[in-house]
Amino acid sequence: MNQISAPLWLSPIWSAEIYKQWDLPEEVTEKWNILARSAGEFGIFIGHGWFKNFWRSFGASGNLVLIVLKQDGVIRAIFPCCLKPNDDDSKLRSNIASLCNAHTPYYDFIIDPEIRQIALSYFRQVLRHIFPESKVVLDYLPAGGPNTDLLAHELWRNWSPVHISRSQWAPWMEVTGDWERLCCSLPSRLRNTLRRCWKKAEGKGRLRFEVFRDCDNVDTILKEFFNIEFRGWKGAQGTAIMCQDEVISFYRRLAYWANEGMHLLMFALRLDEALIAAQLCLRFGGTVFLLKTAYDESYRTLSPGTLLQHEVLKYLFGVPEVRNYNFLGACDRWKMEWTNNCSVTSSMIAYPGSMRGWRDYAFEHGWKDVLRRVPALPRIRQWMTSETDRRLREPHPAIGTKTQHG
Repeated sequence: MNQISAPLWLSPIWSAEIYKQWDLPEEVTEKWNILARSAGEFGIFIGHGWFKNFWRSFGASGNLVLIVLKQDGVIRAIFPCCLKPNDDDSKLRSNIASLCNAHTPYYDFIIDPEIRQIALSYFRQVLRHIFPESKVVLDYLPAGGPNTDLLAHELWRNWSPVHISRSQWAPWMEVTGDWERLCCSLPSRLRNTLRRCWKKAEGKGRLRFEVFRDCDNVDTILKEFFNIEFRGWKGAQGTAIMCQDEVISFYRRLAYWANEGMHLLMFALRLDEALIAAQLCLRFGGTVFLLKTAYDESYRTLSPGTLLQHEVLKYLFGVPEVRNYNFLGACDRWKMEWTNNCSVTSSMIAYPGSMRGWRDYAFEHGWKDVLRRVPALPRIRQWMTSETDRRLREPHPAIGTKTQHG
């Protein structure tokens, strides 16, 4: 049996099935993909294929907890989670965690929009029934997304304390309109780098920009990409894809899956026959998502990554079906040279509504959250800032005063 237990009845018409293995019934996978597509272009990261590849590569670090919510026998929501040991109390309890890690750009639940609020309420009830003393740790949630604030409100309403942290994430830019106008709006330093390095590269050989989609030779392209990434600083620091078996397994699986679904898009820049920079991307709907970029550091004086980024964007401006390019990941300086737009990601920790849960919340985050919720605190902070500024502007009595002695 794949289920942890028999279906859990939440009401006369609502039930929850919980799977602990990835061999899912066909009706679950089909409905999963239908619901993921309704989430828009980020739906590629919450579809069945993405999570399946993720779990087969990284699943050894946890136990699957896949909650399928049904109404009158019809699947209406899917909550992909796992059980992970709690760092400070691993022998006594585990955390309910999102299926994500450092290689995840986006995470969310898969819910029919028509029943979103009731589905999140039942999700809370299922967790309380099966894992009453477990924390819920969710990362890479979209801040302001359809589920994040609703779930937090539902938890607080039922006396389960919640801590949410937010950070800027996933710079993006439109790739429509006038390409030349965009080039003129780039920072002067970036424009100068492009001109200088392009001229220097052409003095060494012939530059060639390549686009790969619907590839028959995925293995060959991936091998080149993994190799140049490994030879650089990522390999030296142990963060390159080839440094860990589960990571190389994940990106290889992901590339095959995306290629079969016509979502894989790879770009390469060559100097004569040498690959000097490459990007591994996914395309879904009108957006191209950058998963990984790499360049050969022996050509670093040519800024090959910057030259490739220029060619990628120039190419996408000529593809009418593509509207946005998303850099994903942190708002690194090199990304923000191309755009001023970025999204916000959230991390949520929900504690059990018990004495132990409230104690843990108070020790770890509570005093900060309480201060944020004090209505007068923003006014006090503003007054203190303005008062400090006023005093700094006032001339000191001793400054500019001359004392004459007889």
